[in-house]
Amino acid sequence: MKKVIKLIGKVLLGFVILLIMFLVITSVWHHIMSKKDRERFSNAYGEYYTTENGDKINYTLYDSNSDKIAVLLPGFAYGSVHYTFDSLAKELNDEYKVVIVEPLGYGLSDQTDTERTVENYCSELHGLMNYLGYDKYTLIGHSMSGIYMTYYSNEYTSEVEALIGIDEYVPQMRDIKDTSPETQQTVWKISRCYIFLGLDRLMPTYDREFAKEKIPTLTDEEADLFAAMDKTIPTNKTQMSEIGLMPENVDKCYDMKIPENIPVLQVLSKDNCEMYPEYTKIHEDITANSQSRTVAIDGEHCLYFYNLDGLVNEIKNWEHE
Repeated sequence: MKKVIKLIGKVLLGFVILLIMFLVITSVWHHIMSKKDRERFSNAYGEYYTTENGDKINYTLYDSNSDKIAVLLPGFAYGSVHYTFDSLAKELNDEYKVVIVEPLGYGLSDQTDTERTVENYCSELHGLMNYLGYDKYTLIGHSMSGIYMTYYSNEYTSEVEALIGIDEYVPQMRDIKDTSPETQQTVWKISRCYIFLGLDRLMPTYDREFAKEKIPTLTDEEADLFAAMDKTIPTNKTQMSEIGLMPENVDKCYDMKIPENIPVLQVLSKDNCEMYPEYTKIHEDITANSQSRTVAIDGEHCLYFYNLDGLVNEIKNWEHE
C-alpha cells in the first residue's frame, strides 16, 4: 500500500512539474509574440488627442455629409475598438459623422497611471470633443460604457443630443449577482491570468476567421491585426485598474438617471432579457424621456457581432427630435 501511495505521489509530482513547465513555455511564448504583434499594429490607424495629463487617446473619424455626430464607445477589455466597430461605423456613416474612440488602455491609445475613475474617463472624453470642435453629439456605447454615458450625460447635459446603448451596463445592474461589479472583477482577474499565461493564444476565439465573419468590412490584413491586438491588449494594467474601480464607479452613478431632456435608445440582447427577469425594467427606469425606447433583439451581448443588421435597423428607425 505504501508503494502504491508513493507511486501515486511521484506521478502527481511529475504531472505538476510538467504543468509548470508547460505554463512557463506558453507564458514566454505569449510575451514574445505580444512584442512582435505590437510592432505590427503600432501605427495601424487613427489620429491622436493628448489629454491634460499628457496621455494620447486614439480616435478615428468616419466623415460624411451629415451634420449629426455619433461617438462610439467600447465595453470593457477590447483589443481594438477601431476594428471592432468598423462595420457598425460604416453602416451608420450615411446618417452620422462617426467618431470611434479608444479610451486610455484600449487599442492604440496609451496606457496610463491616471486613475480610471468615471470622472477622469468622462473628462478625457469631453476634452476630445472640445478638441474636435463638437458641442452637440450622440453617444453610442456598449456594455460597461453605459456607466460612463450615465455620468457624462449628467455632467455635460447640454452637449448630449441622445444616448444609444448597445446592451449597455446600467448602475442598477449592481443588484444582479451575475452582473455585479464584484463578480465582474473576479471574472476578469481569472481572465487576466489566462491571458498572461498565454493560454488565450492556444484557443483563439477572436481570430482572423472570426473577424472576417463578424466584421465583414475588414480586409485580410486588418482581420489579422484585429486578432493580434485581441491577444495582446486586453487586461493590460490600465484596463485592470479600470475594472478595479468598477464598484466605486458604479456606486457613484447608482442613483443617477439620464436627464429628462435626453432621449435614449436601448437595444438589448434578448438572451440577457430572458436570463434576468429584471433586465428590461432596470434599463427602462433610467430614462424618463417620452421619446426613449427600449427594445430587445436576437443575439448575444456583443450585438454588433451577432446581429449587426438588427442593431443598425433599430438605430436608423428610431425617431426622435
